[in-house]
Amino acid sequence: NDNDGFGNASFSQRSCSPAAPAGFVSIAGDCNDDEPGINPGEAEIPCNDIDENCNGNADDPLLQPLIVTSDTICPGEGAQVCALNAERFVFWYGSPDGDDLIGFDDCFFINSNQLVNNGPVPVTYTFYAEESDGLCTSATRSEATVVVNPRPDINLLDDPEICLGQSFDLNSLTFEDNNFTGSTISFHSGFPTSAANQLDTNIVSPTSNTTYYFRATTTGGCYDEGGFVLEVNKGTALTFS
Repeated sequence: NDNDGFGNASFSQRSCSPAAPAGFVSIAGDCNDDEPGINPGEAEIPCNDIDENCNGNADDPLLQPLIVTSDTICPGEGAQVCALNAERFVFWYGSPDGDDLIGFDDCFFINSNQLVNNGPVPVTYTFYAEESDGLCTSATRSEATVVVNPRPDINLLDDPEICLGQSFDLNSLTFEDNNFTGSTISFHSGFPTSAANQLDTNIVSPTSNTTYYFRATTTGGCYDEGGFVLEVNKGTALTFS
């Protein structure tokens, strides 16, 4: 009746012809021959109280997996992962199929103390989102990741000093990064370091002992910072007799 290529087995006709008679088809299984969008070849739309695929269930309770976001952070920061297309409650788990519920809501915030990276390589934490209203549930949980990039662990190996009247190139200092992050060093006049207190030039000529600060920043924006004193030796006054 609905011309969707599937027929109702309750209305049949025997034929010796290889082609089905007019008004009939050779494939049965249509559970609603008045609706072309309902037949065994249709994809099931879950949780709408309609059996689109004629599989015998009044409705299939499995939802499509959620679309989720991930996050990338530095050590000491919190992270947030979100489900973007949820129409029901969203539950977050620590495993793809366990009962280890750790949060709920469309977005899930993870505290920094749960996202540790004390080493030289990125560390990935994985969380799983499931949509459910108690009747209909995601067919599979969606995986969201939080990547914690390494932070530089910088040490200054020098004890810099100059004589009064001399200049000093801060770029000549030797630093060691225990995490081998390949960070870039900038120099600053204040602490905490920022763009506002970054030195315009790395050639300095202090007239007395002066504290300078350094900031080591990775391509991912993670940084370490510290300070040192550039000693200025004024020498000993000489007298002639």
